[in-house]
Amino acid sequence: MKIPGYIREKLNIDFKFEDIPSEYFYKTCEYLEEYDKAIQVMYSPEWELRELKGIRKMFKIIVESKCKVFYGSDAHSPINLAYNLKYTEEILYKLGLKPDRIWNPILE
Repeated sequence: MKIPGYIREKLNIDFKFEDIPSEYFYKTCEYLEEYDKAIQVMYSPEWELRELKGIRKMFKIIVESKCKVFYGSDAHSPINLAYNLKYTEEILYKLGLKPDRIWNPILE
C-alpha cells in the first residue's frame, strides 16, 4: 500500500497490499453483507504495476461475495472526477460482477 514515508515511519507500517491475507477481505465483505452496506472501489491499471500489487485479489473476493459495490473516483480536482471510473467498471465486469450489485443511493 502506498503510504507517505512520514506516516509509514510514524505508525511503523511495514507491509504491502499483496501481503494482506485474503481472509481479511472475505470478512470485510461478510460484514458488509450482514449490515447491508456497500463497499467503495476504485481501480487503475497503474496500481498493479506500482504500489497496489494484489488489488485484483481483493476485487475477485468482492465479486465472489454478495455485498453491494459503488464506484469511487478519489478526485482531488474536478478534472480528475471520472478518471478511473472506466477502469473500475471494466475490471469489475471482467471479473463477473452483475450490474444489480452496483449500489445506487438514489434508488434507496
